Amino acid sequence: QGDIRYNGIHYRYNEDILTFLFMGIDRMTEVKEAENGQDGGQSDAIFLLVLNPHKKEISVIGVPRDTMTDVEMYYEEGTYWKTAKTQLAVQHGYGDGAEVSCERSRDAVSRLFYGLPIHGYCAINMGAIPLINDAVGGIELEAVETLNFKDFKIKEGEKIHLKGMDAYYYLHNRDINSFNSAGRRLERQ
Repeated sequence: QGDIRYNGIHYRYNEDILTFLFMGIDRMTEVKEAENGQDGGQSDAIFLLVLNPHKKEISVIGVPRDTMTDVEMYYEEGTYWKTAKTQLAVQHGYGDGAEVSCERSRDAVSRLFYGLPIHGYCAINMGAIPLINDAVGGIELEAVETLNFKDFKIKEGEKIHLKGMDAYYYLHNRDINSFNSAGRRLERQ
């Protein structure tokens, strides 16, 4: 039980692996408890950090916000309503915007990965991106796609040193009218 045989190879889950969930919540303000159980904010960025302490290896798995999965829905006062297949990003919204939202998101991601243990989580509001980026002196990168927004413009292949709000715009902005814009944004993140 718990073992898998795939293409003639036997696999067993490595119980020494540690998995952590990181989420970027689509809010600019400081984290504070939501006024109702449906206003916790969506998790626009969802990543699993997988740590193998024996091999001293880390892998990062980007989970698309639009992944359709079972999400537990709650009424505004916080009582359970139903479970429905919908975008993973909305799970964080059904909670307090803090610990309850994170725990529900952790559980939804664990279910999505067939009961994968998640040993910890971290969520930050997207408004923290400029602060974190600037605290490490900014970041240099080569743009993976052309972006043309009012506040931020860059061409694919162009090199840039992101500082301040430009870091936020690069990680957050997307053209919602363009197919797979959330997927391309996940590549940038």
